[in-house]
Amino acid sequence: MLIELKKLEGMPIGALDEGVKIGSVRRIIISPEEKKLVGFVVKSGAVLRTIKAISFLDIVDIDRNGVVARSRDSLVEIGEVVRIGELVKKRFSLIGLPVKTKSGKKFGRVVDAVVETTTGDILRIYSKYLLRDFVFERSQISKITLGEVVVKDDSGEAKAKRVLAPGEATELA
Repeated sequence: MLIELKKLEGMPIGALDEGVKIGSVRRIIISPEEKKLVGFVVKSGAVLRTIKAISFLDIVDIDRNGVVARSRDSLVEIGEVVRIGELVKKRFSLIGLPVKTKSGKKFGRVVDAVVETTTGDILRIYSKYLLRDFVFERSQISKITLGEVVVKDDSGEAKAKRVLAPGEATELA
């Protein structure tokens, strides 16, 4: 299934083995090198709120209603998942990164992205520049760094697709 990153923010996380809510998504962790979802920072606990991390490998399913983890034990201290800990320390966020071509043409900033829930792969990035919206498919993304998204350019022009108006959007899944 495909889902936008912004829809994941605040989603409940349930434990498969207990069938109860164990937290909610506080932050989405993306690996820029892999162009992939690697986990979440999770707000857990009803009375004493704690911040934990969960690796994408410990996630059984993600759908429009929430995230399902293997168990409550999947929630660990942020530093226990090295890659997540590094990205949290660097304060990396895909949303808000500038988008440009290798030759320097600007396509605004990332406003959202689409992730494949079974693999964690980023399949699409949405950017906004002035009054224009663009969609870049995974194959058009050259690299994602801590500071920018670089898209391929063919003779100086990126092949960006124009986004439909809000009421015209097509279903992702």
